Amino acid sequence: MRSGFTKFSAWLQSDGRHFQIISQVTFLCYGILMLGWDADWKKYLAAFSGSMIAQLLAIRFAGVPANSMKSALVTSLGLSLLLKANSPWLFLFAAIFAIGQKFLIRINGKHIWNPANFGIVLMILLSGEAWISPGQWGSSAVLVFIIGTGGLAVLSHVKRLETGIAFILTIALLEYLRTIVFLGWEWDVLLLKLSSGSLWLFALFMITDPMTIPNGRITRIIWSVCVAGISFTSPILNSSMRLHSGCCFSQHHSRRCLICSKSSQYFNGPTKSKLLLKFSHNSTFKSAPKCQTCLNTF
Repeated sequence: MRSGFTKFSAWLQSDGRHFQIISQVTFLCYGILMLGWDADWKKYLAAFSGSMIAQLLAIRFAGVPANSMKSALVTSLGLSLLLKANSPWLFLFAAIFAIGQKFLIRINGKHIWNPANFGIVLMILLSGEAWISPGQWGSSAVLVFIIGTGGLAVLSHVKRLETGIAFILTIALLEYLRTIVFLGWEWDVLLLKLSSGSLWLFALFMITDPMTIPNGRITRIIWSVCVAGISFTSPILNSSMRLHSGCCFSQHHSRRCLICSKSSQYFNGPTKSKLLLKFSHNSTFKSAPKCQTCLNTF
């Protein structure tokens, strides 16, 4: 028994994606079994199939390591958790575009956007029939605890804890100033806004992607604060978005965060890199970070 637990613990800690996959599967099961989500397995299968096929093509033609299939699984689970659409085809296309952009559009050996976030926003913009639903998570303290615990475990392992914490603290401070100080509402309203599952999922599992964030710790913190500020102000600047005031993370936040995430490449300072618009084993992977944590995210 002890030997089995030791082996499992060693396996779990050998790759940060192991924590992430287990956490995402837990969230998905919690949503289906406890929150009453409509479990359309055709959509989940489409997201899974699209991610795996696109990643297999990258392994075959771009020389990507075989263990990168774990990253494709993470992307498919992210799409299953956040993307809403009536057609399974949109899940399939979201997955293919999400994985494909990692290898077709690169700067300094890094892809620009978080794959799942890219696929979601692209489908929302292009199809007009896809969306995200922050309200699907409810505001259960148990859910926040589950996501928070899983997220902190992942970030502690990959040494990106300050990125997610800076984002959450900035959102919390801005929401406090707006909700409590400016509007004079009760603390219950603030707690409701900060208990959104989508917010915590983005902060702990998407914004912290090692391949889409700045390299230095200080620049990561500054970048996280900037992303939080933009995502917070976007619904305030547009009066039509105030209908989302019950939740501080909406479809509009996701678009803004995607756009701002591109700026992470400029926080790394001047580089000799260039934008890669084609598969190239030499130029794509020789310039990639040598950190094993970052290499595992391909």
